[in-house]
Amino acid sequence: MKRRTLRMAMAALLVCGAAGLAQATVVLNLELEDLAQIAPVVVLGEVNQVASERSPDGKRIHTRVLVTPSEVWKGSDVKGTISVKFVGGSDGDVTAHLPGAPRFAVGERVLLFLEPRQDKDGYLTLGFYQGKFSVATDPRTKQELLLRDAPEAGVSVITGPAGKSRDRVRTLDEARALFAK
Repeated sequence: MKRRTLRMAMAALLVCGAAGLAQATVVLNLELEDLAQIAPVVVLGEVNQVASERSPDGKRIHTRVLVTPSEVWKGSDVKGTISVKFVGGSDGDVTAHLPGAPRFAVGERVLLFLEPRQDKDGYLTLGFYQGKFSVATDPRTKQELLLRDAPEAGVSVITGPAGKSRDRVRTLDEARALFAK
């Protein structure tokens, strides 16, 4: 599926989900290969900071995650620490959560599939949680594995034309091979 068509389909699903299902997020299932094809920016890095912030008008809460890339696989304009910003977070005794938002921890090693935010204030992960993989080392094989959160309650995942998911545990080397020239 072409990049523009897939993005339009994702946007339509999000709009339909917001309009038709209270408290639900509807996403198109995106596998590693899909993300590699459509993401304008792909980085492997470490999470340095996770902080919530209020919008200037005080009405919305966002979470900002700072990541220092160790490798930039796609996105020639990426320089230094990058900012990932998404809806939700906590400010004092107020918590806002968008089902499907990615979760980050300081010190976590991550592989991110990103697109620039429309307001030019950092990046968004593609497909919400689907564009963020944690990197962990298998203690037995020493292979670096990519782990992705399962969809949480309030997230509906729609599969593509094949009707089935190819999602499985993948290795960092498999992902890296998608970008080998």
